[in-house]
Amino acid sequence: MASLLQKIAIPTIVMVWATFYLFEVMELHVRNRYLIRPTYFVLLALYIFNTYTDIRKWKKARAISTEQMVESFKIPVEIKTLAVIALITVGYLAIMPTVGFIFSTIAYLAILLLALNERKMFTLVFFPIVLTVGVYVVFRLFLRLPLPVGFVGF
Repeated sequence: MASLLQKIAIPTIVMVWATFYLFEVMELHVRNRYLIRPTYFVLLALYIFNTYTDIRKWKKARAISTEQMVESFKIPVEIKTLAVIALITVGYLAIMPTVGFIFSTIAYLAILLLALNERKMFTLVFFPIVLTVGVYVVFRLFLRLPLPVGFVGF
């Protein structure tokens, strides 16, 4: 359990800081907040995905030896993968005003999961839809914050 807590400690601290920052800047004019919310949503999606995969790896690692467990948590960072993720994110931010939050976020998360080598069809379909609907419900219906509206009208 300690290795799992160590693995998710920094992402959790960053997510808490980002949440406080988001609420702090909500008093700004809507044009000034336009980029902050989508960036927060992306960070939230990555945090949830990262935590989900870390917990999944941790559960698998409990059954194997300590040496193998340490090896399973080492993820090589490739410059190519980081560049692809950056390009996908830029594309997402570019199409969001036209396509709208819901469709662009579902597509973005699915493409992002593919870029991160997730191949399970259930995860590729279920995770983006559930996360997008959850974020939409929280921010649009409960907090009554506007999200980018596309050509569909929602």
